Amino acid sequence: MMCKHFGKCGGCLWQGVPYDEQLDRKEKVLIEGLRPFLGDMPVKHVIPAQMPWRYRNKMEFVFGMENGHKILGLHRRGSFRHIVNLDDCLLASETVNNIRNFVRDYFDKTSLDVYNTIRHEGFLRYLIIRDGKNTGEILVILVTYSDAQWDTDKFTSELTGRFPEIRGVLWAINSKISDTARAEKIIPLYGTLYFHDKIEKYTFRISAYSFFQPNTAMVPRLVELITDELFSESAPFTLDLYSGIGTLTMFLAERVPAVAGIEVENSAVEDARHNAQENGIQNCLFYCTDVREIDKILSGRREEMVAVIDPSRSGIGKKTIRNILKVYPRRMVYVSCNWKALLEDLRLLTGAYRIESVSMLDMFPQTPHMECAVTLGSK
Repeated sequence: MMCKHFGKCGGCLWQGVPYDEQLDRKEKVLIEGLRPFLGDMPVKHVIPAQMPWRYRNKMEFVFGMENGHKILGLHRRGSFRHIVNLDDCLLASETVNNIRNFVRDYFDKTSLDVYNTIRHEGFLRYLIIRDGKNTGEILVILVTYSDAQWDTDKFTSELTGRFPEIRGVLWAINSKISDTARAEKIIPLYGTLYFHDKIEKYTFRISAYSFFQPNTAMVPRLVELITDELFSESAPFTLDLYSGIGTLTMFLAERVPAVAGIEVENSAVEDARHNAQENGIQNCLFYCTDVREIDKILSGRREEMVAVIDPSRSGIGKKTIRNILKVYPRRMVYVSCNWKALLEDLRLLTGAYRIESVSMLDMFPQTPHMECAVTLGSK
């Protein structure tokens, strides 16, 4: 299988590499990158992707112009100003591709302008589509530069009439010049503000900007890896740092008396609390605050604890690590999608912890990106 846009599009650069070789390359990159801390320690687990194609449950497409027509796709390889007009992205489901193509063709017939990244004017910026892989539910978010009036009723009527699996359509306004699809304001146009997905026995409500692992099929493998590494010994209390909508938190709650999730995104915390209640999980507690405040949140606790850390690509940072060390979990699994940021954090963490194992999961086949998990034990 080969994408017709391969070579131009910057979405997935390794399609021309046989899959086994992709895994080998990622493992070597990880070993070499972390060698200052690993020495000759091998990668303990290399877990291949369940679905090498059409695995992504979230896609962010960008509007552009080409030959006088509106286009909608991903950034051209090596460029942030040029867009590749996609027809069928093989990282996304057929339904997601069909929705994108419909939205592109719909707006191409209108007088609404595409946002110009140089002059910082225009209207249409991004289209985000979130895809419930195990429920079939879809959430569509149209991101524009301004809240100028347009015929929202006609758009939502035609879109949802064509795609009945759409659970919600949202209009998000982002007037910032930075190249991001994050919104300052969200206006509901149709249905709900969220969609649902299911992983094994749990159903999750996921709001527009709440974090959810982008490869749904690999979440059970990640959960299995974390629980095997974290709970080699009993632990009375577990932390899930950067807990998002509570995906990992709820699976961790099966194994321990109590678990606390800490997450700064308010919508994600609301989702997490809802998800725990709806799934009958009673030993979870969620805090809506920055992980940097962990020492204040847990200042009254004295029992031993273990922790899962799954930050964004930027990693943890010095202040957060200092405060994590104040509460000092005796064992941690650090999950990272950016080994370079992980490397910087390990420089600080390994003063108090020893690296016990390193594993790799292929969350992002056809790309150079990888998910790794480092198990840290107290010295």
